[in-house]
Amino acid sequence: TLTQGTLTFAPGDTTKTITVPVLGDNVLESNERFVVQLSNPTNATLSSVSQGSGDIVNDDLPTISIPDVHQLEGSQQDTPFVFTLSLSSPTTMPVTVQWSTADGAATAGSDYVTALGNVTFNAGETSKTVTVSVVGDTTPEPNETFVVNLSNPRGAVLANSQGVGTILDDDAPELRIHDVSATEGIGGTTVFPFTVTLSRASTVPVTVQYATSNGTAIAGNDYQSLTGSLFFAPGETSKTV
Repeated sequence: TLTQGTLTFAPGDTTKTITVPVLGDNVLESNERFVVQLSNPTNATLSSVSQGSGDIVNDDLPTISIPDVHQLEGSQQDTPFVFTLSLSSPTTMPVTVQWSTADGAATAGSDYVTALGNVTFNAGETSKTVTVSVVGDTTPEPNETFVVNLSNPRGAVLANSQGVGTILDDDAPELRIHDVSATEGIGGTTVFPFTVTLSRASTVPVTVQYATSNGTAIAGNDYQSLTGSLFFAPGETSKTV
């Protein structure tokens, strides 16, 4: 607030205070300065230091966040995983942050391409993207993760400094169960063998649950109800219920 006035030193006084109100806000801006100028002294002279500076230090830093991304890996070409960085509020000056990838269960080079760089939010911008290329393949494997780490922010602070990229495997083989048609027999029980097959061998274990349910046949009268699970070890493609 613009302030002016007169200080009076009574005989014996050597110190007086001038109070200038500074207006608070929540706008990110550069540090600012104002001055208090002394003039027109009576019964004293002004030294070479007749002006005092007031430095207003900005304390309204916004926050930067990065989300997680879940996406299918693809089969042949690289798949872009896009991470959208968010600034909590627009600024009147540039904001920068560094980013880099790191392994989780996924391995750089074989599962994704190592990447790093700098992101700049220009004045007024609140959203920026960084892209990591994920290597597509046709090999069945567990879902894998890598991370994008944020560091060294300028003009902001980090609210969430790590985004997790989950590479969802889309190369799992298909399961199929085949029909069975057989006579019931006159007494005792007759086994109906249902063959369950995988469309191709997997490099990781595959499990599936199964359960009978009534059609026109009634459990207990016409067949025995059954539940269970099948386990395909790596390389196996056929099991029987």
